[in-house]
Amino acid sequence: RAIADGLNVDELFYEVWITGENQNQSDLTNATKLYQARTDMQYDDANKRMKATITLDLVNDQNFTVLFWAQKSGINVYNTTELTAVTYTNTAANAYAANDNRLDAFYSKAFVIDGATTTPTVTLRRPFAQVNLCTLNSKEAAQVDGNYNITLVSSKMRLDAVPTVFNVSTSAVSGYVALEFAANTVPSGEDQMIEVSGQDYYYAGMNYVFAGSNIRLTYDIQTKLNGTVDANVNNIVSNVPLKENHRTNIVGNLLT
Repeated sequence: RAIADGLNVDELFYEVWITGENQNQSDLTNATKLYQARTDMQYDDANKRMKATITLDLVNDQNFTVLFWAQKSGINVYNTTELTAVTYTNTAANAYAANDNRLDAFYSKAFVIDGATTTPTVTLRRPFAQVNLCTLNSKEAAQVDGNYNITLVSSKMRLDAVPTVFNVSTSAVSGYVALEFAANTVPSGEDQMIEVSGQDYYYAGMNYVFAGSNIRLTYDIQTKLNGTVDANVNNIVSNVPLKENHRTNIVGNLLT
């Protein structure tokens, strides 16, 4: 679906580390960081994805780990000064708008063996879980004698005890806080639908969060009744399972 096509990212950060004799060394605690650089990403029409090509001139007699982080430029959501500790730039309540696909990002790493001259292809994946509120067609789900039509307007989402720090090298998370995404309009147009287990649902909410365990999630969905009366639907879901690079879909008649 278009809301998760990954095409919003347009800049790539990469870090080069000297990692000693172990080419698969993920723990960079005792490694030496050489530098971080940034480049633009371009749309690869043949493969329908974003892509960047970089060239690294590295000395012999060393092994290297290269870390990658791709994101949307200009939104100032993630602090990428150190790719071993990517953080949210703000963790205050209502720091970021909910349902904003520009918060999407991707990461990976690669290893360069002493003396090797190669042209590897590195595929990046999301460091997040995508948390989706998915509701059945609002009109069909809430209609009574043909008189009631509930329309989705906006939603917000709060998650307790979610990580705020992500290590690109180890995929480890830390720094747990409560994080609230401020009310924002729900996805619309081509982005408004999501398919789960063969059933089409409307997006009532969508957010990317670093994956923790046993998350307590609170959502508030603003609706309009017959196009005029505003109403809020809110609920709390405990022990929400989140997994990196996977969706967690909360589905059903959320509006009724």
